[in-house]
Amino acid sequence: MTIGLYNMFKNPQSNVRGGNQIIFSEFLTSVENGEVLKVEIQGNNIKGVFSNGNAFSTYSPNDPNLIEKLSDKGVSISASPLEEKMPSLFGVLLSWFPMLLLIAVWIFFMRQMQGGKGGAMGFGKSKAKMMNELKGKVTFNDVAGVELRVHPTLVPKAQMLSQVSGVMNAVMVGSDAAGATMYYGAGAGAGPTASSVVGDLIDLSRVMSKDSTATHLVQNLGFVPDAMQALPIIDITETVSCFYLRLKVHDDSGVLARITTVLSEHGIGIDSMIQKDATSGRALIALVTDSVVERNVDEAVLKLQSMDVVDGDIARIRVEMF
Repeated sequence: MTIGLYNMFKNPQSNVRGGNQIIFSEFLTSVENGEVLKVEIQGNNIKGVFSNGNAFSTYSPNDPNLIEKLSDKGVSISASPLEEKMPSLFGVLLSWFPMLLLIAVWIFFMRQMQGGKGGAMGFGKSKAKMMNELKGKVTFNDVAGVELRVHPTLVPKAQMLSQVSGVMNAVMVGSDAAGATMYYGAGAGAGPTASSVVGDLIDLSRVMSKDSTATHLVQNLGFVPDAMQALPIIDITETVSCFYLRLKVHDDSGVLARITTVLSEHGIGIDSMIQKDATSGRALIALVTDSVVERNVDEAVLKLQSMDVVDGDIARIRVEMF
């Protein structure tokens, strides 16, 4: 569609031909037959009137004998130089319209990519933040608390964090405007460890010095204490994540239906699932849930483990879909 608009606005007259346009050879034939009354020559463009009163136009190559031929046939000749008109404001805007349209489309997709959950590379909005989106600015009063948790988790293979290995560490930060950014570097070894320890010692010495109250000092974590406000830490059972669950079940009919019924009763949707071939009358089921409150998963797992068709404990681990 964009290409079509570009062509339409770039060459608005490309498909429009005047009904009185004739080819140059027809024009010469008409001159030889005495059918041309008068002509107006402007550069290589010729406009004229036939002896029957009909107007015509044509394009002439560089023919040095054209004026002589017209004069011999008694054709009235007028000539004028090409007019070099400055383009009008409308013409400038018309010529720039396709480029402006492409820029607008590019900005739209960039905003989609940098948006929240649902946009490309979106970081998602935590359900722990009770935010009123009708407000123009988010304050501490709009936030229910802070999620603070340390635990193993699965991440998609295509995610940048999954490429971190060895002594390398990474921190991923999500923001509304910049989207997802990652800070990557060595977290172990003589050099990185020494740098971290020395940095802590320098920070402690500055805080413990007599000038520790000076306003020019960089405060802990880079924040001014007076500007900070205490926020409650959200209980981990109230946080939202996807979960990987692995169950060993009896290889009987109806078992899978019972399991999915329990998950549904606790508001847990299934994103993907796989069942391994049964051995010794037992089958292995592995599944990944949709985003769900952890408390619901705890309750569902307890109920599933109490079922007679489930053997042993259910293995589970969180999955973070950044």
